Amino acid sequence: MEKSNINTIAIKLKEYFINPEKHPKEAFLGFLSLTFLLGMASYLIQFQSKDIPITQGSEKIESIDTYVPNNKALLQIKIANYESLDQVIGHFGVVDLYSTPLNPQEKARRLATAVKIVKTPGNPRIFNILLDNGELSPILAYQGEYTVVIRNPKVLGTKVDKPKVRKPKRSVIYEWESL
Repeated sequence: MEKSNINTIAIKLKEYFINPEKHPKEAFLGFLSLTFLLGMASYLIQFQSKDIPITQGSEKIESIDTYVPNNKALLQIKIANYESLDQVIGHFGVVDLYSTPLNPQEKARRLATAVKIVKTPGNPRIFNILLDNGELSPILAYQGEYTVVIRNPKVLGTKVDKPKVRKPKRSVIYEWESL
């Protein structure tokens, strides 16, 4: 555009805004356009920083292990009844943990109660449980799949059952000699 065209447009705009009584339609359209432009500018300024990484304090949050409390461990387990569990709980819940018997004559043994469980996003068969560091050994000792029973999420205090060691029966044998 030439300089004269820009000047005539500027003069017309000034006239519309200074004397809106003479040109009410143009003044109203100018006001609407100005409001729209200012609104778009403020929207873009407000949401332009969407790609900033989430930080907590001065460190970046990169994975779920950031959320594991001190003296706790997140242990990955395979669940035998994962199909039913996957449909009932969302991303997390509270469960009782049982061993899955390998043959029908065995009974399932309770390993822990009120365990917090988190679903693994990529594989619905694998879940993670949150335990105290001192309670890991009975769970790690079991090598099979686990069966879980859903608990009320308001239940507090995880308890890991220690395996009972059977003591051998003591017997006393008396020997005497007869005369």
